[in-house]
Amino acid sequence: MIQRLEEALDCDTLGEAADRHLRERVKRYRQSEGRFRGWLETTLTRMVWDEMRKRRRRGNYSIEDPNQVPAKNPDDEPTPSVHDRLTTALNALRTTLDELESRPRARQQKTDYHAVLLIELRLALSARLRGHRQTLQAAGESRSTLAARRIPWTDSESLREVQPGWPTLKDIWTLLSAELDRSDELFTDDDLVRLVSRQPGVIGLTAVAWRQWRTRSSQAAEEFLSHERWTGTVALWL
Repeated sequence: MIQRLEEALDCDTLGEAADRHLRERVKRYRQSEGRFRGWLETTLTRMVWDEMRKRRRRGNYSIEDPNQVPAKNPDDEPTPSVHDRLTTALNALRTTLDELESRPRARQQKTDYHAVLLIELRLALSARLRGHRQTLQAAGESRSTLAARRIPWTDSESLREVQPGWPTLKDIWTLLSAELDRSDELFTDDDLVRLVSRQPGVIGLTAVAWRQWRTRSSQAAEEFLSHERWTGTVALWL
């Protein structure tokens, strides 16, 4: 069951397919179809499942039976599985996050952009898991637990604060996890603000402010890593 989820999370060829797909679909988007973010989520989800079905058909086995595998030619070179590719990509992400964590922080910088990036990465992974609640539960997982396991934080990262006096990232993730696991609804910036702004020490948090921090966290990381490394190891998960 987790293998099925990992196929849905495969960010290599699916990412390329999604880019092509959206370039065509976005031309047809109309406001009457609802909020753009919801439309985008639905479009990508349908594209992922269509792509998975195509892969199953090419392999001549059924999407309903994930344990059935196609016959292989003994002369073929071994091809990394989705699980192996996913593990490799996530290990590369964790290595890159270690580098980003070691960056010196400017004295005048009040917001911890690395902390913002860490939260956004887990939220993005949780968003990819929408629609798989029953499968996750059967495997003893949830959106938040799988996201935390796949994108682990170091002890020092868990103790970081987005701003001085805020709850630690560990406490914030515990708070967000309860909401993520309560339902399969899309988790928005407004949801984050609603939950976090109630906590002691949090002042002046708005959806606009959070989006600005998210953008700055990405820009700062890209400047530190180079555009190629940023897009190849971190951005593909956001």
